[in-house]
Amino acid sequence: MKTLDRRESGNVLDEKHEIPATAKAEISCGSLPGNQHFPQKLPPGHRWYCWKAKPGDQFRVLRELSAQGFRAYLPLYIEAEDKPAKPLFGPYGFVAFDRMDSHWRAIHSTRGVAHLVCLDHTRPVPVPSGIIEALQARGRPGDGIIDETYRGPEFTDLAGQQVRITEGPFADLHGLCRWSNQKRIAVLIEVMGRAIEISIQRKDVIGATA
Repeated sequence: MKTLDRRESGNVLDEKHEIPATAKAEISCGSLPGNQHFPQKLPPGHRWYCWKAKPGDQFRVLRELSAQGFRAYLPLYIEAEDKPAKPLFGPYGFVAFDRMDSHWRAIHSTRGVAHLVCLDHTRPVPVPSGIIEALQARGRPGDGIIDETYRGPEFTDLAGQQVRITEGPFADLHGLCRWSNQKRIAVLIEVMGRAIEISIQRKDVIGATA
């Protein structure tokens, strides 16, 4: 499975930080397809898979897949209040389907789709369980955007240290503690080639050397 990296995208939208006017309107009113701020429970047999859009076509792919009845998701984030929302993984987004149902093959011919992330160019590779749900849970109420402007309260003992997550969907991953208090901790981890800050319970993290 190829590592996803925003730096390789060569993506016009990602480079210029421009979002189509239609998508901006959908984001502002919370109607962008698939961008609910809560985790979506998938039907039995369904898994999340990753698609890559042609340059600048992320939002087209999101709409096209949703119109075909697929459950699609394009994570967006902001890093400053005066900056527009941007796709979290550049040209990459996600779609859920049951690989035993041949209907998923229609994704290959969907307008704007460059390809699905596959093994040996034939078998779609599922995203590890819990990753998409964790991203969706971080979305703001209303528009689903992941807000990276918040840095939390004053940090305590683990700030700036390497830590290991012991519980939940990110268990056994290592990351850098951004801030911590007695109940919560923010950890910078790498998911699909991009550094993402997650906030989890303090009890679910230990020092990397422990």
